[in-house]
Amino acid sequence: MSGLRLERQADNDMADIGAGNRIDRQDGGSVSGMGKHSALTKGQRWLLVGFAALGAVLTPLSFLVMFLTVNALLGPYMDGWAWAVPVGTEAGFLGLFFADILLEARRRPALLLHVAPYAFAVVSLWLNAAAAHGDVVGMVGHSVLPMVFFGYLLAAKLLARRLSVSDRERQLEMAVSDAVAHARDILRSADRWWRLRAPVLLRRQLRSRRLPATVMAAIKGGIGDGGASRWEPVVESWITRSLALPEGVSALLTAARAEASESALQSDSRSAPQDTLAVTPEVTPVAPPETPPVVPPEVPARRRRVVPAKATNDQLADLILDAVEDPSELNPYKVNKTLKEHCGGKGVGEARAALLVDLAQRKHRERRVVPMARRA
Repeated sequence: MSGLRLERQADNDMADIGAGNRIDRQDGGSVSGMGKHSALTKGQRWLLVGFAALGAVLTPLSFLVMFLTVNALLGPYMDGWAWAVPVGTEAGFLGLFFADILLEARRRPALLLHVAPYAFAVVSLWLNAAAAHGDVVGMVGHSVLPMVFFGYLLAAKLLARRLSVSDRERQLEMAVSDAVAHARDILRSADRWWRLRAPVLLRRQLRSRRLPATVMAAIKGGIGDGGASRWEPVVESWITRSLALPEGVSALLTAARAEASESALQSDSRSAPQDTLAVTPEVTPVAPPETPPVVPPEVPARRRRVVPAKATNDQLADLILDAVEDPSELNPYKVNKTLKEHCGGKGVGEARAALLVDLAQRKHRERRVVPMARRA
């Protein structure tokens, strides 16, 4: 339950980044509905007023000149409806632009809606440049006004987004960006094609920045004290564990299948004598003639299949000694070949194979040593 609570808390913190309504639990658990913002200085307030005043003048002026330019350019082709093109272009941009802002404010951004408005901006820029009919100076002059119109709207969006975020939330957002960049550097060094080969969940976490609870806890701890040294080892452990997840699951699945097949074989061998007794007819016992007893040859007990991943090194060394003729010629390749023949195709790594070679040869030498009492 504690892990679930941590995960939910991390999701809530990430959802509130940039929204300005996060519960601030610092300073003895005090609750602040708007977070802690640094107050604007007098000079900064004047800059904000100047930005708004220039926008109120330049944006309508730019739209008016773009409207007249495109209307005159398309007049001969659209039979009195040329005015609909500049109006539709700018209105389409504003509609998609405001929808993108709304989704970002609700923490549900859509990549397609984030890019779509700028298609209208490109069309408007091209139409205004085409009104110069190939003259370079005229094309540059006609391109200035669309740049002013769309640039001011984009600047207003960025300004509102940054000013609505508290200092603590901005620090958390920057720390999460650094952690995501560090994770991508690790993935890039491990595999150039990690964007295609990495687990789907890992790619989604990096893209949406909804990181695991342990990583978020380390990042928030680093903001207060320690910086990147607090979250770098946690991020590295998270990425390494995520990349090794497919191999780990595959090994566990193989071991589980082997264990299930062994259990099925044991249950079949136990039920076989009962079935034989059920169908065997009753026979009157007859005293056998007195003959010397025949000693049946010793049948070696059936060796239970060994799973290398679960078996100890001593068990594997005994199995290798029973399977090979001359242990002195053992090498890691022969060890793996012998194990795969007797363990259902499963082998061990090179390091463990070398260890098994040394252990098997040592056991072989111990078996050949004759005690001193026996020599006497």
